[in-house]
Amino acid sequence: MENESPSRKSFLKALQKRKSAGDFDQMIVSAKNALKYFPENRKFKKMLHYAQAHYVNQKLNSSIVKDLEKNKDFNSLSKVYTTLLSVFPESKHLKKLLKTVKYKIINAEILERENYYKEAKKNIVKLYTEKNYDEALQACYQILSYNSEQKEFQKLLKKIERANKKVIDRELNKYLNKTIPELKKEFHSNKKAFIHV
Repeated sequence: MENESPSRKSFLKALQKRKSAGDFDQMIVSAKNALKYFPENRKFKKMLHYAQAHYVNQKLNSSIVKDLEKNKDFNSLSKVYTTLLSVFPESKHLKKLLKTVKYKIINAEILERENYYKEAKKNIVKLYTEKNYDEALQACYQILSYNSEQKEFQKLLKKIERANKKVIDRELNKYLNKTIPELKKEFHSNKKAFIHV
């Protein structure tokens, strides 16, 4: 004797039972199973849609999702919404939530980057005012190696390089002013020791 396929009535009865119990995840499984046997049945399609919508609403109203929203954990929310969309791909509400959370993730990254640059600039300016040019230059190089398009840091780098060059030139001049008279004195006392061109 061959296995008989389940009847529409038995599927409908099981779906109604799960609906009454609020067991929407199992209702989704049952509705999908019913649609395998009766793919064109509109009642089963409606039951699946109903189960998906209620399942998603249950998850969206859960304490876990509420905590993620409260803590502004946008990355985790994005994962939750993406997972729920796999359960209920037609949900316009979920698509809107996912779009909003992705926008918030991008804004948070932009804000974080802006704060990073603001703090880096503050640190570099402090090093510059303290005449700690080597460290200021290193910090500028580090920022520009990460993002060479930072005009603010390019200008700052040029300013620090000019100040550093002045210090080097001053030190070199001081050294030469000290060394040249000694070299002249030595030249006059021992001309033969020097190479003539």
